Amino acid sequence: PTHSEGFPRAVWEAQVLARPVVSTPMGGVTDLIEDGRTGLLVPMDDGPALAGAITRLCEDPALRARIVKNAADQIGLRFSEAAQHETLCSALGSTRQEVFHASR
Repeated sequence: PTHSEGFPRAVWEAQVLARPVVSTPMGGVTDLIEDGRTGLLVPMDDGPALAGAITRLCEDPALRARIVKNAADQIGLRFSEAAQHETLCSALGSTRQEVFHASR
């Protein structure tokens, strides 16, 4: 669990390694975890909820497998080489247009 996150690298790495994730809905965590679909989210500073979510994953292999698959699919789509290339080209194109218009 976290109180503050920019890009949640630990969440991303766990999903890449096909590990189910439980976290708090802080900062960038919610960009990677959709509760019940690509991970489990629990309220901040709620130890019993955290323990319950971990227990739920341990006791429900179907839920665990579904979360791992959904997260892997999402990571593959959002962070593939092709997706990163497209994002970079789009950002560079926008920057180039801004610079061009500013210089006129």
